[in-house]
Amino acid sequence: MMSSSSPSSNVVAAAAVGSSSSQGGGAAAAAAANDVTFKADVVVSPNPSIAEALATAPPPPAPFGIHVMAGTYEEYVTISRSNVTLFGDGIGNTIITGKRNRADGPTTSDTATLIVEGVEFIGAYMTVRNTAGMQKEQAVAMRASANHVAFYKCSFEGYQDTLYPEKGNQFYKECQIYGTIDFIFSQSGRVVLQDCGIHVRDPRPKTTNTITADGRDVPDDISGGGICIHRCQISATPELLRAMAEEEAAHGSIESYLGRPWKKYARTVIMRTNIEGGFLNPAGWTKWPGAPDDTYNTVYYAEYQNSGDGAATDGRVPWKGYIRDGFDPSKFTVAAFIDGNSWLPKTGIPFTPGLQDDDEPAAAPHPSDSDPLSIHDP
Repeated sequence: MMSSSSPSSNVVAAAAVGSSSSQGGGAAAAAAANDVTFKADVVVSPNPSIAEALATAPPPPAPFGIHVMAGTYEEYVTISRSNVTLFGDGIGNTIITGKRNRADGPTTSDTATLIVEGVEFIGAYMTVRNTAGMQKEQAVAMRASANHVAFYKCSFEGYQDTLYPEKGNQFYKECQIYGTIDFIFSQSGRVVLQDCGIHVRDPRPKTTNTITADGRDVPDDISGGGICIHRCQISATPELLRAMAEEEAAHGSIESYLGRPWKKYARTVIMRTNIEGGFLNPAGWTKWPGAPDDTYNTVYYAEYQNSGDGAATDGRVPWKGYIRDGFDPSKFTVAAFIDGNSWLPKTGIPFTPGLQDDDEPAAAPHPSDSDPLSIHDP
C-alpha cells in the first residue's frame, strides 16, 4: 500500500514533486542540473518496486508522474497506462537494470528491461540497462510500442538490440545510446533522435557492428516508419578502439556500419550529425543476411550535411536505395516526420521542429570517455 507516513514504505505520496524546491537531498542536486521539471504523484526511494508505484495510479486519462530517486532498481518495468511520466535523478544516478535475453528463451520483445505500451509517455533523467552481454544475443534495454513517446536525457545501455522504438511516433532528445548490433531498431515506428550520443561498443566474439536496423515493410510513406538521426554524435567507445587495435594486431578486423535493412523498405536518414572517423567502414551500410537482392533497390538510406572524418560518402554503397540526389531533408524533421508540433510542446521537452533553428547552433554532445557497462560485463 502507498503511505506517506510509514517508514518502511518504499513508495510515498508527493503532492507536487515537480520543482527543485520540493525535492530533498540528491534529488535537489539533480534538479539543479535537469532543466525540465516534472510533477510527481509518487516518489520511489531506493530498493523499491517501481511496479508498486504504477499500481497506485488512478484510471487514465489523468496524468500520473513517478519520481524514481537515485539508486539501482533491478526489476522489469512495463508501463501500459497512458499519460505516465517516469523520471529519475539523472543518468548514472537512477538506474533500471535487467539481463533478460534471447539466448535464454524469451522473445526479443520480451527481453526489454523497460517496456512502454501506453501512449503519451515521458521518460527523463535515468539510465536503462540490459547487462546480458554479447554472448546472449538480442537483449533489449527499452522497448516502446506506443504513440507519442518522448525520452529526455536518458541513457540506454546494452549490446545487441539496445533500443527498440517499435511503433508509433517517438522522440529522443539528448539521450545516450550504447550498443553493438542493430542497437537502434524499429518495426513500424517513426523515430527522431535529436542531439543524442550514439556510442558503438566492442562486439566480440562477433566482429561486426551495425548501428541501425529499420523494419519498414511497406512503401507507403504515410503508414511506413523509419529512423531519423538528427544533429547527433556517432562515435566509437574507447573499448571498441582498443578491440580494433587488438584484432588488427592479430590480423583480424572489426567492421562497423551505420545500419542494415531489417525489412525490404527500411528507411534511415542521418542529418547534420558528427560521425567520428577511425572505426566506420567507408561503405557506410551493409546487407542483411539472406535478404532478397532487390531489397537494396527499395531501401531508403540518406546522409545529409554530416560532419566528421566518418561522414565522407565517396565510398558508400552503390545501391539504388542509397539516396545521393534529390533528398529532401524537410520531410524528416521533427515537425514533418513525427508531427512533433502537435504533441511535443505539452511534454515540456525542448526540440527543434525544423532542420535547424536560427537561434540554436548545431552542436553535438560530447561522448563519454568511459564505457558505462564495463564494470557490469559478465
